[in-house]
Amino acid sequence: MCYFFAACGGTNNVEKEKEMNKQTETILSFDDFTTQQFVDWNELMENWWFEDFKVNYLDQKSIFQDCIDCADIIIVVTFYVDNEGRVGELIEVKDGIDCFNRSVEELLELKSEVLNSFQKLIIPESLRNVKLNVPIGRSTLC
Repeated sequence: MCYFFAACGGTNNVEKEKEMNKQTETILSFDDFTTQQFVDWNELMENWWFEDFKVNYLDQKSIFQDCIDCADIIIVVTFYVDNEGRVGELIEVKDGIDCFNRSVEELLELKSEVLNSFQKLIIPESLRNVKLNVPIGRSTLC
């Protein structure tokens, strides 16, 4: 009888594992977000950009996000968020950094700082245990 229950428990674990794998294989983008996920994401991006990244990097390097210096600082990335909200390895999908009169070295440093700074964030609960494909950064209307 114990063997029967152990086998049943194993089957249940296999099904749970399949479901978890299915969840991590699904990649969410903005079009897939629920209203709560969209609100949580926008709040996270606003707080990160204006209260952290702009103050601690852009302002320090005298980089202005405007139509003269850097119009767009956007990087589309794919990453997994664990159950504690930590960002897994970022995979760059597309670079949308549009800064005029900046050297290649400055642009590479800017990109690296965006990615490193973002990776330190704790993602809201509504967006945990999923893989995301989203743009990070900000864009101006020039």
